[in-house]
Amino acid sequence: MYLKKALKNLMAEFDNEVKLPSKFYQYLEDIKKSHKLVIKSKDGYFCENCDKRFTKQKVYEKYGAKFVKCPYCKKWLITKTNRKKHFSQTDNFCIIENFKGYIIFRLFSVRTFYTFPHCYDTDYCEYGRQIYKYTNTLELIEEVYNENVNSTLNGRYITYQYFMNSNWKAIYNRYYGFGDEFKLYPYNLKKVFKNTKWQYCQIWNFAKHIDIFGYFGYFNINGYLSIDVELLVKNKLYIMANSLINNYFIIKIDNKFLYKNIKFVKKHHLDIDEYLFFEKFKIENIRLIRNYAQYLNNFTKTFFDLKIDLEKADREILNIKNNLIDYLDYLEICKSLEYNMKDKRILYPHKDIVEEHDRVNDLFIVYQNKKINKSIKNRYLQIKNNIYKNKKYIIFPVKSQSQLINESSQQNNCVKTYAERIANGVCDIYFMRLLSEPKKSLVTVEVRNNKVVQQRTKFNEATTKEQQKFLELWERKILNMKG
Repeated sequence: MYLKKALKNLMAEFDNEVKLPSKFYQYLEDIKKSHKLVIKSKDGYFCENCDKRFTKQKVYEKYGAKFVKCPYCKKWLITKTNRKKHFSQTDNFCIIENFKGYIIFRLFSVRTFYTFPHCYDTDYCEYGRQIYKYTNTLELIEEVYNENVNSTLNGRYITYQYFMNSNWKAIYNRYYGFGDEFKLYPYNLKKVFKNTKWQYCQIWNFAKHIDIFGYFGYFNINGYLSIDVELLVKNKLYIMANSLINNYFIIKIDNKFLYKNIKFVKKHHLDIDEYLFFEKFKIENIRLIRNYAQYLNNFTKTFFDLKIDLEKADREILNIKNNLIDYLDYLEICKSLEYNMKDKRILYPHKDIVEEHDRVNDLFIVYQNKKINKSIKNRYLQIKNNIYKNKKYIIFPVKSQSQLINESSQQNNCVKTYAERIANGVCDIYFMRLLSEPKKSLVTVEVRNNKVVQQRTKFNEATTKEQQKFLELWERKILNMKG
């Protein structure tokens, strides 16, 4: 789609007047180095960036790949086995420029092919631009691409035909835009945002420490930097700041607590989940923080309500990967059984928590059945006057859970699952029988608000006309009189 004349002229002027930043090729080389691999073999690891061998290191998974930190060049690099013969990596990065009242985002791509052994071939190009009008905010005017982009019905592909190309075309559909998640070139940003509302926002420092982030999210939708993000960036808490952006600023932090404990937060490089755990539990135990932070939302309310000592629970009860859910479930069951939840022996059982969970769960099933059975019996006493009979049939309400189970077995239906509904007053269940065989199931009847809503014989078959006539007479003469 062709550009409007004004934008076409703007792009021509930009290409003529704006040069690449002075550290562009240095930045490009850093990306190319980050595309080097750590090759794993039986002998250990070999870093292709610094040509050093080292023994086993901790593997860190990120972006769906496995990374290892080289102890010599200190870089986190993707690791592959020496059986891997071909591999490619791509990074997209953005250079922001301030030009004639516009903020222009220049989009570049770097692609590196690896071929075993030790062969790296890198292509790079500028492929697109995003043009924002700057007034008091950022307003997207147009997204454009050049001949390095091949658009097809199946998607858009970067071809790396030219390093730069000035044949700019507009993207016809905003749904197929370039998005806003890139690496961000940091070295010119302070100059770009001078004399704007973001001149103190520290994005130039943020960009140096975060691999990929949504730069538009950094400025927020309306162009305002989140106060919490600005606070975190100025205190060099870049990981936490990025977490806030990725969570669309819905997370709130206690600034007073953060300032009071900022040395601890910086020392251990806490991410946002770890910090929130630390803020809530106020435990300066980094092992506990690392272990439990990811489960924060699952257990915080229960632990706070019961005033659980997490360090004591961790020491005496928990194996975080296996037992946290069992422990939480155990505590909830104990509450349902109306145990004394201030009793330390209840809160911190000196037994295997899985076994203890199963034990109280069995007790709860018995307790629940007793409770349900009592409710069914109470309901029977309330509606036993609804019993009705003629010369052939009789109908009466269920009296116990065992009767439901028996009915379900005889009729081959699911009425036994209605126990809780009866106990909770959702419905009533009646049994219609022959007077000559009162213990043999004939018709199971469900009643709601004094109306028959369901009646079924064995295998959920329909009732006969004679049976239906009896039920209609019972509903009219007995149930409707109760309404």
